[in-house]
Amino acid sequence: MMLITATPPHDPRGGLIFPEENGVWVVMMAGANKDYPPTDEEGFTAFARSLGPEFSGAVAAATPISKPIGYRGTDSRWRHYEKLARWPERYVVLGDAFCGFNPVYGQGMTVAALSAVALGDALRHNGGELDGVAQRAERAFGKVTEGAWLLATGADYAWPETVGGERSNGLAARFGRWYIDQVLHAVAVDPQVRMAFNEVNQLVKPVPSLFAPGIFWRVMRSRS
Repeated sequence: MMLITATPPHDPRGGLIFPEENGVWVVMMAGANKDYPPTDEEGFTAFARSLGPEFSGAVAAATPISKPIGYRGTDSRWRHYEKLARWPERYVVLGDAFCGFNPVYGQGMTVAALSAVALGDALRHNGGELDGVAQRAERAFGKVTEGAWLLATGADYAWPETVGGERSNGLAARFGRWYIDQVLHAVAVDPQVRMAFNEVNQLVKPVPSLFAPGIFWRVMRSRS
């Protein structure tokens, strides 16, 4: 696999090459801040060249099996049904209808699955009775969604031209963004921090686990 990462706020281009079955490789290129990769073959090749000789060389050495295909549906949208004071009985909204994520981060299906588990828990808690479940379930979906939303929107907000939503500049929000940046730096040099971040990024553990004393100390040590 070859991965070229974009680096906010001034280096918006990145690319990924990885193998599938039958000798087929997927080539993906991306540009933040509306620096969209062209979908014509000449522009596609030029964009690949901008990612460096290794990346462009791998693309040039391959035989294309289709024309370049563009995709720009990278918005995230959380409809806060869990905050409504009233909610109709026996009516539940979850998955992308509750919160749709930027698909680049690959979190939407996992959050939907965790929401389905939360719905099952709410049903068991209510003894199998359907009345009284829906609003409790919607609030549970909000808790399931919160961590993934923080990671996804935090990454998107690192780019100055991201539109929509509100950027909190309170002390806690600023510290959170600064600390996640330090975590990402530590990921490159500390295997334990990398494993802790992967568990959070894959939604196995909640975001606060990155602030556990042992991880916090290793993150701060990596800065020296």
